Amino acid sequence: MNYFNAGYTMNMYQYMAGRTETYKNTAGAQTTKTTSAKNETFSEVVQRKSKYEESAVDKYKRKHPKDALHVDSQVRAGQRVLAKNNAENVSREDMTMEEYKQFFTGLMNSIPYDSSQRNDTNVWTISEKGWEQMKNDPEYEAWVLGYTSEDRSVHNPWAAMPGYSPNYHTESFGASIEEHLGQSGPMGGMGNTGRRKTQQDDEESWWVRRHRIMKAMAEKAAEEARRADVVK
Repeated sequence: MNYFNAGYTMNMYQYMAGRTETYKNTAGAQTTKTTSAKNETFSEVVQRKSKYEESAVDKYKRKHPKDALHVDSQVRAGQRVLAKNNAENVSREDMTMEEYKQFFTGLMNSIPYDSSQRNDTNVWTISEKGWEQMKNDPEYEAWVLGYTSEDRSVHNPWAAMPGYSPNYHTESFGASIEEHLGQSGPMGGMGNTGRRKTQQDDEESWWVRRHRIMKAMAEKAAEEARRADVVK
């Protein structure tokens, strides 16, 4: 089920942000209050949040300064996903966790795949601590979206080759960039050729990783050919 419809979701959360709540004061009388919608830009939310706690993105860049430029580009890519869906100024604080999960799932579903990945199977999961971190850390939320956008935009030139087996991808996100874990490999019974990757693998290009998979496929084909010759 696709939970995301840009127009409907925005209206829903704008309504929630301006809902009227009824509660009892200390004297027992009923009073009403209206929660006003916040009109903050993404950068303003980041600045406000940074006053209380360091972002998971900043923590990672401090530990891995060589990766800082790449991580910043992923955050910007995530910001573009938010802007595309008019979701920059939607208040996450006014959402329950279940509402936030539905909201974020819609953002993830809005990120397109390169045509060469259309036959692949992709599964993503987020730990409960990861959900909490994203809901309260707009930079980390943007990083997850940006990483996903970057990953789905990769063009696989071998996808059109005869006999090519589509890939199975899993992406697991936690409460920090270091906890991210991705795996991918052909669905055609390649077994141990699946690729376990983390953010630290960024220095190794996609082309090198793909070459490893293709090499494994070639080795398997050669082994099967040798076995066929023995049978003859």
